[in-house]
Amino acid sequence: MAKESLSLIRRLSISTILVILTTLHLFDGLAVDGTLPLIQEYFSINDATTGMAKTFSSISATVSLSLMLLFESRFEKRTLILLSMLCYGIFHGISLLSGPEQYWLFVSTRAISTFTSSAFAVLMPVIFADFFSGRALGRALMLSAFVGMIGSLFSISISSFFVTSSLPWQTSLVIGPALTLIFLPILFILYPKSSRKERNISRSFEIHRCFKLFSIRTYLLMVIGVFLGAFYLKGCLFWMPSFLLAAWNISPQVYGNIAFPMVITSKSIAELIGTLIGLPLLVWVAEQFHFGFRSFSGSPRSIPIVVTITSLLAATAALGQIYFASHSYNALLISSFLNSFMGAPVISLGNQVLLTVCPSEDRTSAIAMMSLITSLVTLPTEQIIGRISDTIRGNSELLKDRFFSLEIALFANWTTFFAAGFFYLLVAFFYPTDELKARKQENEDKIEKSPLFD
Repeated sequence: MAKESLSLIRRLSISTILVILTTLHLFDGLAVDGTLPLIQEYFSINDATTGMAKTFSSISATVSLSLMLLFESRFEKRTLILLSMLCYGIFHGISLLSGPEQYWLFVSTRAISTFTSSAFAVLMPVIFADFFSGRALGRALMLSAFVGMIGSLFSISISSFFVTSSLPWQTSLVIGPALTLIFLPILFILYPKSSRKERNISRSFEIHRCFKLFSIRTYLLMVIGVFLGAFYLKGCLFWMPSFLLAAWNISPQVYGNIAFPMVITSKSIAELIGTLIGLPLLVWVAEQFHFGFRSFSGSPRSIPIVVTITSLLAATAALGQIYFASHSYNALLISSFLNSFMGAPVISLGNQVLLTVCPSEDRTSAIAMMSLITSLVTLPTEQIIGRISDTIRGNSELLKDRFFSLEIALFANWTTFFAAGFFYLLVAFFYPTDELKARKQENEDKIEKSPLFD
């Protein structure tokens, strides 16, 4: 729906609900990662089998994204979002009813939940691009990333309390879907149906338009950078709570009398502070250098350059997190702060780069294609890390061996994060030209659709 057809207050209200739903979705996904030890104990499964839950969810997301590319033009965004989140809440709730011998029921229902929610993840930044432009778009994406990160941090922190408590493993996992089903009716009321003209429903799939996006050099390089970064992040988020629990158990001299939930909470607070400071500050810096200030006229390369620098520095800090987990608690917190401080703007600025180099009618396809490729590449991430860990550990059940094997596996996984920064660097060379082409194309489309043109 075009921004001209909705009032600013209504657009802001819809955007707020979308951000809340995104946060709940992220909260739920990471709550699973935070309760892995309880899930493994409940279902009596090893690391590799545990990783299958994420692998199957990734497969279902891949199928969902493929269907999005084929059929998204035949449905209005409002319908897709509402159905997506409704089915997500229902099937996720069903997964929590699985018995100890029903691990595959848990896996399959979560996979269906992921299948239905993938459409939402694709459409949200596209709706922001429909509602806002320029600095407003950047700030909307920044707010979405910021709130999502807060939800992610708190989900792991909250889950850590349940790991060391006697409460059922499902306790922290029921929060996300329950609140989602509460907010959906509000979105239903606020978000009006699109008119037939605004829907622009296509009679053909036009797959060739999707693949034509790869002729945009900025888009191609950003996709590569995104899936490399996602490969690291996906594996790290899944295994980091278990890794830190192992470090806490084998390194009492590092953590002293600090309880494990407090370790996770302190780390989350450090990351939260890093996000609170880094996201608005670095996005502001990128905006100032992009749009100009005082006598400086601005540089179109500023945003991808900021993405490059922050990505590489965040990767360096991430390496420190893995190393210091068993060496220094304070250094672990500092590394966590720096990782969040530097990494905070990458998602919002990266999405801004992607959306501004693609024609407006191709934005949904662009996000869906990027998400599809990312999903395909990162499909076995958690299982690969689990397999590396199991191979190194062998049949040993010693906590020290478990920690060491996970540490090596996470170090191996880290290399993809560092590589992503170099592809972002290449983006800086092509972004100005590609962004200018997209703006010219959008202006030409507006002229063609203008009544005066007819």
